[in-house]
Amino acid sequence: MTKVYQIERTQEVYVILDTSRLSARANGIERCVTASLVLAVAAEQQGDLFGLVCFNDRISQFLRAKSGKQHFDTCRDALYTQHPKMVFARL
Repeated sequence: MTKVYQIERTQEVYVILDTSRLSARANGIERCVTASLVLAVAAEQQGDLFGLVCFNDRISQFLRAKSGKQHFDTCRDALYTQHPKMVFARL
């Protein structure tokens, strides 16, 4: 008996970004944006799909997981327009 393992491809990877009042501390949201974009590049290189959810007291941005340069640019633009909102986060 032989087991053959395969790397899973085309998984959906989502970044869920909290843009409530806690993200306003010490460049918190800028660091999260940078980390999100790095994760998007890593997902693309592994053949996975990348999506984005931003929320504060409600969902402010949702981009379904896709791949490709155009989708990466859309996610990048959406991330750079996020600003902390002085509310408590709730889901």
